Amino acid sequence: MSNLPFNFDSDTLLSILRRSKDATAIYSDENLTIAFANEAMMRLWGKANDLTGSTLEQALPELEGQPFVNLLKEVWRTGQTYRATNTPADMVIDGELRRGHYDFIYEALPGNQGKTLCILHTATEVSDRVAAWKEIEERHLKEQELNEELTAAMEEYRATGEELQQLNEQYQVVNEEFQAANEQLESYQAELEEANLLLTRRNTLLVDEKTALSDAERKALSLMADAPVAIAVLSGPEMIVESANPMILKLWSKKVDVIGMPLAPAFPELEGQSFFEILGEVYRSGEPYRGNEVKAVINDGGKLTDRFFNFVYQPIHDPSGGIRSIMVVATDVTAQVDARKEAHDLNERFRLALSAGMLGSYELDIRTGKMICSDQCKRNFGLKPKDRLDFPDLLHAILPEHRSYVEERVNEAIQTKGVYTAEYQITWPDGSRHWITASGRPRYDESGNPVMMVGVTLDITERRLFEQQKDDFLSIASHELKTPITSLKANYQLLERLKDQPGNPIVPKLLGMMGKSIHKLAALTDELLNVKRLDEGRIMLHKTTFALNELMENCCTHVRTEGEYELAVSVSPHLWVFADEHRVDQVITNFVNNAVKYAPGSKKIFLSAEKIAGEIKISVRDTGPGIPKDQVPHLFDRFWRASHSGSEYTGLGLGLYICAEIVRAHGGEIGVETEIGNGSTFWFTLPN
Repeated sequence: MSNLPFNFDSDTLLSILRRSKDATAIYSDENLTIAFANEAMMRLWGKANDLTGSTLEQALPELEGQPFVNLLKEVWRTGQTYRATNTPADMVIDGELRRGHYDFIYEALPGNQGKTLCILHTATEVSDRVAAWKEIEERHLKEQELNEELTAAMEEYRATGEELQQLNEQYQVVNEEFQAANEQLESYQAELEEANLLLTRRNTLLVDEKTALSDAERKALSLMADAPVAIAVLSGPEMIVESANPMILKLWSKKVDVIGMPLAPAFPELEGQSFFEILGEVYRSGEPYRGNEVKAVINDGGKLTDRFFNFVYQPIHDPSGGIRSIMVVATDVTAQVDARKEAHDLNERFRLALSAGMLGSYELDIRTGKMICSDQCKRNFGLKPKDRLDFPDLLHAILPEHRSYVEERVNEAIQTKGVYTAEYQITWPDGSRHWITASGRPRYDESGNPVMMVGVTLDITERRLFEQQKDDFLSIASHELKTPITSLKANYQLLERLKDQPGNPIVPKLLGMMGKSIHKLAALTDELLNVKRLDEGRIMLHKTTFALNELMENCCTHVRTEGEYELAVSVSPHLWVFADEHRVDQVITNFVNNAVKYAPGSKKIFLSAEKIAGEIKISVRDTGPGIPKDQVPHLFDRFWRASHSGSEYTGLGLGLYICAEIVRAHGGEIGVETEIGNGSTFWFTLPN
C-alpha cells in the first residue's frame, strides 16, 4: 500500500464506501456494534434510519435464531474470513418478514497487535439469481427428457441405416414413376403452391444437410409438435427455422410459412435486439444460453408489442461433434411480469396512502403476541423505529381504564371473524398522553384457528383535542352571548317601567349600558363571522397604499375616549404600506384590547412601527405581568384562552387566531415577546 501514489485517511475511505453501490457495513467490537453502514446496506437490511452505534442484534432483531450473528462473532474471535453464496436469510422489509438469498463476506481486519480491529461486511442480494437457477434446473430436467427421446430416435435412425440405403435405391425407381404421374397433377398446381413452397424449403434443408428424415426423426418431430411447451429448431449459421411447433408459432405470433426461412427475414422486428447475437454465440461456442424474463418487441398482428420470455437456446450436435442446430424452448411470462409490476405498484400506492394518512401498519401473531410494526406505527406509540413493540408492550401503554375494553374488542373480532376497531388513550415513554384509533382484521389457518391480525393505527390526539376545544367553545360562546343578552333584557325592563319618565336621570345610564351590551354582542358576532369566513377561505383583502402613522394615531378611539389608558405612538410620518387598512387596524386594535384586558395595571401602552430588512414591523407593548412560557405556543390557536394566576377572562378565544390568519394572508409573520414581571410585546410584519 505504501507504493501507491495516494494515501486516504479513514474519513475519505468511509466517504468512498458510503458512495459505493455495494452493500457495506463495519462492526467495531465483539458485540458487533455498527460503526458504519452505507445506503446500499441499509436498503438490503430494509432500514431507513441511521443504525450507527446499535449492535447488529438490536438493529435486526429478526436475525435471532439465524446463524449470522454467531458466524460474525466467530470471525471476530478467530480472525478468519467467512464467505458464503446463495445463503437464505429472513429479513423484515417494509414491515414484512421476507426470505431472500444473499452472497456475503465477513472479513476480519487485524489491528496493530494482531487482534481483530473490526469486521468488514459486504453483501449482495441474489434472490432473483437463486430463483432463476431453480427455474433453469426445472427446465434442464425437461430438456434432459426431450434429449433422451431425441437420443433414442437417433439410435433408431442408426439402426435402420441399411434399410434407408435400400429405400434410397428404390427411390430412384419410384422417382421415375413420380415424374410420369406429375404431368397428370399439373391441374392441382395452384392449390398446392403453398404446400410445394414449404416442401421446397424442407428439401433444401435436406440437401444442405445431406440427410433425410427417418421414421425415428419424424417421431421426434411429432413429439415436439405435440409438446405442451413452445419448441423450435434453428439450423445452420443462418438460423433457418427447421421446425416449429404450434405453441411457439403462437408465442411468436407467426404462421407456419416461417418454417424454412432464415430467422432474420422471418423476424425483421428483432433487428437491433440481442437475440441474433446470442444465437450466433451459442452456435459458435456450443454453450447453451438461458434467458430470464427477457424483453422482446414482437410484431403481433402488425402492431409492435412488448413481451417478456423465459427461454433456453440448447445447441444440438451432429455425429461428428459439430453444431448442427439450436433448439429453442421458450415460455411467455409477460402476464407474470405485468402482475408483479402491478403488485409492486399497488404496494407502493398502499405505502404512500399509509404515509400520507400518517397510518401505522402492524401484523400481530395471535399465538405468540409478537408484532411486526411499521416505523409510523411505532411513532404513534412514542417509540423509535429501532424499538421493539409487541402486544404486551401495547397493552402496557394503554391506560388501565381502556385496557380491558381493547382486549374485549380484539377477542370479539377474533370470535366473530369481523373487524376490530377501538379508540383508546395511551402513555408514551416520555409520560405524555395520546389518543389512538386502531383497526384490524384477524386471519385464520386451514383449520380455522386464528393465527394473525393485520391492521393499522392512527394518532388522533389533535383531533380529540380539537373536539374538546370545540365543546369548550360552545359552552363559552353560550355563556358569553347570554351575558349581554341578559343585561339588555334587564335594562329594557327598567326602561319599560320608566317610559313615562323620560327626564329620569337613570334613563341615560340605562341606555349607555344597553349600548355596551349591543357593542359586545356585535363584537362577538363579528368574531364568529370572521372565523367562518376563514374556514371557508372567503376572507378578502382590499389592499391600498396608506400612511401607517395616521392609522396608528387614530385607531382604538374607544380606549382613548375613556381616558384610563395612554397610547404612546412611535412611527415615522413617511412610512407607507400597501395592505388592507381595515384588517391592519383590526389586528392593532385586538393587541391593544388584550393589553387593557390582561395587563390592566399597564396604564401606558406603546405602539410602534419600523422598517426592518425589507418589511415593516408593527408592535404593541405593555408593562403588565407577562405571559407564562407554557402558554406562549398556544396564544394564536383557535378557541384558546389565556389564564393568569387563576383569573377568569371573558371572550371566545378567537381574537389572536383571527389576527394570525389576517397577517398570514398578507404574507407576514406574527409573534410575541414576553417576560414574567416585565410585560409583553405583540408584533406582526407586513411585506414592504
